[in-house]
Amino acid sequence: MVAGFLILVPVTLFLVDLAVLFITCNNNGDLAKSIARAAASAQDAKTAITAADNVVIDFRKSKGLISSVTLSCLNWESPSPAINSFTLGTEVIAVPKPLPGQVLAISTMTVQLPVPFPMLPSKQVFSAYSLQPIVGVARTN
Repeated sequence: MVAGFLILVPVTLFLVDLAVLFITCNNNGDLAKSIARAAASAQDAKTAITAADNVVIDFRKSKGLISSVTLSCLNWESPSPAINSFTLGTEVIAVPKPLPGQVLAISTMTVQLPVPFPMLPSKQVFSAYSLQPIVGVARTN
């Protein structure tokens, strides 16, 4: 009986960590998509940056678990040659470059594991990206 608890308790605690990692990964993907959608509905670079920053600010961090949420990169490729494109932050090589008329948003989220295990990091960093079409500016050819 006692031996069963000695095995069951660590396995259960490890599953709690896995659940937190899974939920954080999903939340970060949703956040990147929300950032890209907000920037895609903007008319120009200034309003796109403001919209993206507002999404990050409005994101509710769960108490004690998510220690930081950042907008790592925002690349707004204008569909019109009359409007300037811009890149905010550093682009990642493994992420596809947006085509004209698309927005690329990369978000980074750091989570503190509730039950850190020995020899494993107690914090995990997740990055997610989303490409969305720009809908706030009419495309001109």
